[in-house]
Amino acid sequence: MSPHPNMWAQRFEALLQREALKQAAEYYPEPLYELGRHPITLATKMLKKSLASIFYPSEQCLEILEVWVGEAYAHASLIYTDPLEFCAAIQSEFEMLPLPEWHSPGILTGLPGLGKTALSEAYQRAVARNVSITTPDGTVWPLRSSWYVKFRDIKTENGFWQRLGSAYTATHDNVSYCRRMAYRSGICYLGLDELQFYTLSKEANTNIARLMMVAGNLGLPITAVGNYSLVRRLMKRPSPERQRLLSNVKVMMPDDPEGPDWEAFLVHQKNALPEIL
Repeated sequence: MSPHPNMWAQRFEALLQREALKQAAEYYPEPLYELGRHPITLATKMLKKSLASIFYPSEQCLEILEVWVGEAYAHASLIYTDPLEFCAAIQSEFEMLPLPEWHSPGILTGLPGLGKTALSEAYQRAVARNVSITTPDGTVWPLRSSWYVKFRDIKTENGFWQRLGSAYTATHDNVSYCRRMAYRSGICYLGLDELQFYTLSKEANTNIARLMMVAGNLGLPITAVGNYSLVRRLMKRPSPERQRLLSNVKVMMPDDPEGPDWEAFLVHQKNALPEIL
């Protein structure tokens, strides 16, 4: 064990406390006043944008966020054990990274419109840190906490790799490049959002499963977020793939319309539009 503090893991330590995580994830827009002064089309769009931007983390959301933060913290704690080892791995001409060869992805699914994407974005907001570390050789390394890829506009595997910063065409080269970039940048989590939109072709089941398999080869904690159609497609794959890709599925449920979380959410909606609601 290194005598130095783990600078990579320290980015997530505060978020291990639920209240700190809640404050980092939540978002409430400034109240809108005098919407009647604006043309009706503009006022309507302003109203919709304001309401859509509200993120109140319910107990269910906080439980999911705690799992994601915990996975990132564990990854940073176990992978980045010593600054000297980090320098040696980065400067090596060979693939000597301490990343695992495979990490099983988790899946978050549920009905459309529940706020799965809003939750994914809230996680990115919570873990965002503009920090850098200085290793014993004097090199300054800017750090990123996670990668986040939305698939609504991505239809090819190379499109996915390009979002991560790789321009190779061969899968092996893309995996190798992104593993090195992830390790060097301190990436501790990969979010794949709206994955059901990745492909709508007849080969959708095959393509989605293949993408998740190669993403698992990055060796990062991964969560794929999508509607039930994503899980149904993966359930049609051969048994070995199902065992690898469907071992950790979390179903997001609607909030109880009579529960305290729903009431609190309505309060924040009223705060955003105090002259209307």
